[in-house]
Amino acid sequence: MTVDNVLLILSGLPWTIVLTFGAFAIGCLLGVPLVAARKSTFAPFRWTAAVFIQIVRALPPILWLFIIFFGVGMSLMPINPLLAALIGLGVIAGANMAEIYRGALASLHHGQWEATTALNFSRRHTLIDVVIPQAFRVALPSSASYLIGLMKETAVASTIGVTDLAFRGNQLSQLTLFTSEGGTLMFPTLEEFHEWMPALLGGLKISLQVATCSLIIGVPLGLLLALGVEAKTRAWRILSLFLVEVGRGAPALVLLQFMYFGLPSTGLTMSSFGAAVVALAWNTGAYTSEIIRASLHAIPAGQKEAAEAMGFSALDELRFVLLPQALRVALPALLAFAILILQGTSLCFTIALPELVSNAYEIGSNTFRYMPALLLAGLLYASICVPAAWIVSYVERRSSAYTIR
Repeated sequence: MTVDNVLLILSGLPWTIVLTFGAFAIGCLLGVPLVAARKSTFAPFRWTAAVFIQIVRALPPILWLFIIFFGVGMSLMPINPLLAALIGLGVIAGANMAEIYRGALASLHHGQWEATTALNFSRRHTLIDVVIPQAFRVALPSSASYLIGLMKETAVASTIGVTDLAFRGNQLSQLTLFTSEGGTLMFPTLEEFHEWMPALLGGLKISLQVATCSLIIGVPLGLLLALGVEAKTRAWRILSLFLVEVGRGAPALVLLQFMYFGLPSTGLTMSSFGAAVVALAWNTGAYTSEIIRASLHAIPAGQKEAAEAMGFSALDELRFVLLPQALRVALPALLAFAILILQGTSLCFTIALPELVSNAYEIGSNTFRYMPALLLAGLLYASICVPAAWIVSYVERRSSAYTIR
């Protein structure tokens, strides 16, 4: 790699920083009214905020970027690519920060509120002097972790590239795209629904196949890596730690690009489907290894001591004592990560895999009806991810009840 190439790569760093901190600032501000609405005693506010957060978190970031830049930008008003990325990532950050705030507020002891009532604090003083300082301290670690994750998510803006977005925006702005079509410009007609749905469902099928294969390979890999990180053998521990840190530290987009575009330079070529499965399986293994390792650490030490006292071998101890309990603890987090992997398949758009977002974008390119096609794609994602999130919440409550018992 030449110096010019390195400088070219580094020239994108300022945009990454601007996108990261800009979207995070928008998210921090947007999260406040969202969490206020979620905690409101007025049911319409509470339900509206809950639905908004669920929908925002159910759709992949790249789909939001497409909806804002191509959908809104072509249906209502042209939008600068950087502004579109800031709005899209900022809205996603707002939904996530609202949940972080809500968790921080829920962690405050109820006695804090009772004490302020007994001291005749006004609601304003209670929030400013008691609630916000403690909630901020609780939310700070999660917010910092999310900021790091958001920096990786900004890679979504470069999936198409800001220059390429600007080029396409200028090209499309020359077309007559802002005419009214009987009031149906923003939404698909019934005829379009029947015409586009087979292609979108075909893309959804491929997305599900990639996600399923990635999980089937990635979760067992995560178990092996979790055991490897805890291994006594130094070489095995270092190798496992390297795979985990690279898999977690690099954006999924980078792993996809490396597998599909990078490996052929070494003589190893994979199909787009194969590259997608390998990259996302590595990403899955890296993240689930930490989930499984934390679950293993959550098991009381007495369980392991009892297994050793009964003469269990290390393998039997793992199979019959540790893993069953660890997997029960890890199940909610693993299910939640499975939803993220399904959303992550949208990044396969960049390696020419005909998944859901790719097919929706192709429909938009052929018909210049980006917003309706992308909305249908979002509807299909939401129809899976929102019920799945409810199931995860239910399993998490059951798991918590089991832990308490």
